Amino acid sequence: MLVRVEDNDNPENALISAIYPSIQENFDSAEYITKSAILAPKNKTVDMLNGKLIELFPGPDKTNGNRNSHLLSS
Repeated sequence: MLVRVEDNDNPENALISAIYPSIQENFDSAEYITKSAILAPKNKTVDMLNGKLIELFPGPDKTNGNRNSHLLSS
C-alpha cells in the first residue's frame, strides 16, 4: 500500500494516522494492532515510529524487564 503524506511537517505522524486511524480507540485490541504494519528499512526508524505509537497509548509508561537479563550479565 502506498501512503501519500500530505503533512510534510510531520510525516511520521501522518503515516501512523494513515495506517492506524483509530489507534487511540483500539489501543487495547490486539487484532486491530496486528492486522496492519509499518515497515521501515532501518532499526533507528522502527524505534522512532514505535516510540511515537507508544506515546499515543493512554495511561502511564510501563517497562517490563528482560527475563533473560541474568544471561546477558555473564
